[in-house]
Amino acid sequence: MAKKKRSYTMAEAKSQLGALVEQSQQGPVELTRRGKPVAILISTEEYERRPSLWEAIQDFRKEVDINELPEENLFAERP
Repeated sequence: MAKKKRSYTMAEAKSQLGALVEQSQQGPVELTRRGKPVAILISTEEYERRPSLWEAIQDFRKEVDINELPEENLFAERP
C-alpha cells in the first residue's frame, strides 16, 4: 500500500481542501508556502485532545521545580 503524502503546498491545499480534511482524520497534514511549513491541519478530535496552554503550564510545573534549575538556564538565549 502506498504511503499517503502528508505535506502539501498552499496551492495544492486550495484545490484539494475536502480531501485534505478527510486525510487529517488519519493524522496531521502539513501545509507549506515556498517550501517552508506554515500550518498544520488536524482533526477536531486531535485538537480537542491537546491540552490548553494553561494546562500545559500546570503540567510542566508539576514535573519541574524551577527553583532547582540553574539560573543561567532560566534566562538563556533561545535559538
